[in-house]
Amino acid sequence: MSTPDPRLVAALAGRYRIERELGEGGMATVWLAHDLKHDRPVAMKVLKPELAAQVGGGRFLAEIRTTANLQHPHILPLFDSGEADGFLFYVMPFVEGESLRDRLDREKQLPVDVAVSIARKVAGALQEAHDRGVVHRDVKPANILLDHRGEPLVADFGIALAVQEAGGGRLTETGLSLGTPYYMSPEQTTGDRTPDARSDVWSLGCVLWEMLAGEPPFHGSTAQAVLGRILTQDLPSLSAARKSVPANVAHALSAALEKLPADRIESARAFSDALADSNYRAPGAALGTVGAGSWWRDPRSIALGAALGVLALAAGTGWMGRAPATDAAPPGVVRFLIESRQLIQPLGVRPDGTVVMGVGTSSNGIVAMRRPGSPQLDTVRAVGSAATIVGRVTPDGDGILIAVPHPEIEGSWTVLRVDLDTGAERFLGTLPHRANGLAQTADGTVWATVQGTGLIRMPSGAEGLDTLPYPNAILVSELPGDSHLLLTVVDLEAESPGAKTVLLDTRSGDTTTVLPSGGGVWVQPGYLLYGAPPARLMAVPFDLDRMVTSGAEREVESEVFQVLGITLAAVNEQGVLAYTLPNFSVIAEGWRLLWGVPGNLRAVGPVLSHLDVNLSPDGGRASYTLDDQAWVIDLESGTTRQLTFEAGAVHNPVWTPDGREIVYLEFIGDAGDSLRDSRMRRIAVDGSRNPEDLPDTHPITAPQQILADGTVVLVPSSVDAGNGIWVLRPGESTPVEILNRSGNEELPRVSPDGEYMSYLDTGGVYVSRFPSMEGRWRVWSGEAVSAEWSPDGTSILIQNAEIPEMWRVAVETSAGFSSAAPELLPSTPPVQAIHGVGPGGRLLGTGSFVPSDSDSYAVMVALNWWTHLERIFAEDGGN
Repeated sequence: MSTPDPRLVAALAGRYRIERELGEGGMATVWLAHDLKHDRPVAMKVLKPELAAQVGGGRFLAEIRTTANLQHPHILPLFDSGEADGFLFYVMPFVEGESLRDRLDREKQLPVDVAVSIARKVAGALQEAHDRGVVHRDVKPANILLDHRGEPLVADFGIALAVQEAGGGRLTETGLSLGTPYYMSPEQTTGDRTPDARSDVWSLGCVLWEMLAGEPPFHGSTAQAVLGRILTQDLPSLSAARKSVPANVAHALSAALEKLPADRIESARAFSDALADSNYRAPGAALGTVGAGSWWRDPRSIALGAALGVLALAAGTGWMGRAPATDAAPPGVVRFLIESRQLIQPLGVRPDGTVVMGVGTSSNGIVAMRRPGSPQLDTVRAVGSAATIVGRVTPDGDGILIAVPHPEIEGSWTVLRVDLDTGAERFLGTLPHRANGLAQTADGTVWATVQGTGLIRMPSGAEGLDTLPYPNAILVSELPGDSHLLLTVVDLEAESPGAKTVLLDTRSGDTTTVLPSGGGVWVQPGYLLYGAPPARLMAVPFDLDRMVTSGAEREVESEVFQVLGITLAAVNEQGVLAYTLPNFSVIAEGWRLLWGVPGNLRAVGPVLSHLDVNLSPDGGRASYTLDDQAWVIDLESGTTRQLTFEAGAVHNPVWTPDGREIVYLEFIGDAGDSLRDSRMRRIAVDGSRNPEDLPDTHPITAPQQILADGTVVLVPSSVDAGNGIWVLRPGESTPVEILNRSGNEELPRVSPDGEYMSYLDTGGVYVSRFPSMEGRWRVWSGEAVSAEWSPDGTSILIQNAEIPEMWRVAVETSAGFSSAAPELLPSTPPVQAIHGVGPGGRLLGTGSFVPSDSDSYAVMVALNWWTHLERIFAEDGGN
C-alpha cells in the first residue's frame, strides 16, 4: 500500500485529508479521503503525474464539467475536481460496499435475475448520459460499484473522454489506451476516437455476459489476443456456458455484441427493454452451441467452435482491470489471398487492416482497397494510365499520396493527397518528371523520387520544391521522426544492374549503405524489411537510436514479387502484412484445395506440398499441413491461420467432433528414419491453450478420425511400424486392432450413424460393420485414392486413383447393407483426392489448379504477422 505524495497532501490541506489508498490502475490512483468542509468520506482519484503532464489542467477541468451535471439514481455523482500543485484530481462519494469486479472475483457467476437487474439499471444510467451527449467509453465491472444494498452505481462517467479530449493526440505517445480490452468495442480496438453510444452498449453486453458465464465473451492471455478475438472471433454460445439463461437474454446479448455498430441493438434503453421482454428475439441471430470441456475428457460434449485468427493490436488495461487467467498459446498468423487478373501492388495498410492497392491494367490504374472480411476489391479512384500506380498511404491511414500526369503540362506530374473514405483531393505540388516513389515524414513533408532528377522535398504548407542531388534514387521510405529517410538507389557502376538501400540524414545530407538490396522499409517492432533473390522477403534488426542494423538478417517470407530485388510489399504498425505473389500461374502449379459442388469447384488457400487435409464437422473449415505445421482455413473467405509451431513435422491434423480441437501426429527426429519417434497431440482451434500430449500409442499413432463418443480411429504411422486399422477408446491408453485382413487397409472412415466403416483395400473400396468389422461389401472396383461418406450417410464419394474421376455410390443401411452402381460425377477442375463432403453436397478436394488466365496475380495478406516475424528471430536468439 503506497503513501500519498507529500506535495499532494500539502496542496490539499484544508480541503481534503487523504487517509489510505483504495486502488491503483493505469490512469489514476484512488484514495480514501475526508472532505473537511462537509465532514464526509469521499473517494478521490488522482491522475498519474505523467498523464497529468500530457493532459494539462485547464483543458481537463473544462472537459470534465460536462459530466458533473449528470443526475441519475445509478450514476455515481461527481463532487469536485481540480488541480493541486500539478496534480489533477476528481472526487466522488465513497461507497460502502464493493465493485462488481470484486463480487465477480469472489462469486464468478451471479444469479440470472440479479445479473439482468444490474445490467438493466446500468443501462438506464448509460441512457441518461447518452441523452445528454456523454459516452462513458470505459464500462467495465471495476467501474460499477455496488452499495450495501447491492444497487449499482456507474462511476467515472465521461472521465475517459475528458482525458482523451484534453490530451488530444499526445496521449498515444504515453502508451495510454482508454478502455479495458475485455470490454472494448470493435470500433475502439481499431482506434476510433469518436465511438458513439453503441460502443457503451457493447461494453455493457460484455459485462452482463461475464456476470452470467463467469468470463467475458472474448478473452486471452494478452491484450493483443483479446483485441484480435474481438475483431475476428464469432460470438460463443452463452447457453452452453449457462443453460439457465432465458432465450430473450441470450438474444439480447447477441444483438448487443454485433461487431458492426450499424447491426447492433440501437440503444441502452432498447437493450434494457429486450432483457425484460420474454418474447424478444434478435433479428437474424445465430446462437452457437459451444460446449464446455474437452472431447478427450468428456466425449459427450457437443460444440461448434471457430476462431480464425486474431489481429495483434497493442493496448493497455484501464485502472483496476484484471485479466481472466488462461493458458493461451501465442496468437497465430491469419492469411488470405486477394486474387486478380491484373497486377496488384500493395501501397499501404491502414490501421484497421484495410489493404490499399494499386491495380494495373493495360489501359488504366486504380487505387483500390480490400477491407477485412470483404470478398472483393472496392474501387476508390481511377488515376489514369497503368504507369501512374505510384502511391503511399499517409502515416495516419486516412489518405493516400498519389502522383499522376499533369493534365496540362506535358511531362510533369502532379502530387495529390486523396482521402480514402471520401475521395476528396488536395493538391500538394507539381513535379518536373515522372515520380517513382512517395513518402511523408512526421512533420508533414512529402518526399518524392523523380526519374532523372533525384529526391525532391515538398514542405508541408510551403510553396516551392527543394531538389536534393540523388539522381539514382528510385524509391523513398520514411523512418520515425523527420530527419532520416531510406532511399533505394540504383547502382550504375555494378557489373549487373541492381539496387541498394541507403540511409539519408536529411539535415546533413550524409548517406550510408544499410542494405544490400533495394526497397528497404522500417517496421514498428524494430526491423528493416527488404527483398532478396530469387523472391524472398528478408528482415534485419535495426537500432533507431544509432541508425544501424543490429543483428543478422533472416528470411521471413518466400514467393514475393520483385523488381530489381525490390519487393512489392507493405506492412502497418498493427502487424498486417501484404505482398504481391509472383505471377499466379507460376505458384499455382501444385496442389490446391478445391471447394464447392461437383462441376463447380474453386481453388482456395495456398499451394500444398502433400495431402494431409480434413474437413471440419461443420463443413465450413479445413485443416491441412503446410511447411510441416498444421493450418486451418475458412473455406468461404479463404482466410488461413497457422495452428501449430512444433519443432517436429506435423501430419494428419484431424478434427474433434465438436470442431473445437485438432488432433495431430508429430514426428520427431531425422526425416529419413521411418521409425523415428512420434507423439499424438491436440490443440484448441481458437488458440486458447497450448498443445497437449495424448496417451502414447506408439507406433500406432496416425489419427484418421475421431468419433462422437471420443473413439479415435488410427492407422500405423509408417509401413515399418505395422499395418491394419486400430481404435483407441475413451479412457483407455492402449489401442485395439479391429481389422487386418490383407495388411493394405487404409483411409478408414466411419459412417455418420456409426454403424459402418469404409476403407480402401486391394482391388477397391470396401465397407464392413463397425466396430465388429463383420461383413465385407465391395462398393467400388479398382484402385482408389479416397472415399468419403456424405453427411446423411446415403452415399460414398470415391476418387479414382488411375484417372481424375469422381464417383458417387448410393448406399442403403436401413435393412442391412447394399449399394447401387457407381455414378460418375463432373470434375471441373480435375480432382485428385476427396477429403470430405459437407452440407449441400459441397465437397473438399485437392487438385493441380492453374488459372486459365496466365496473367493472374494475387496479393497475400497476413494478419498478426508480428507473431511470425518475432518467432523467427526468437528461435535462435536473433543471432
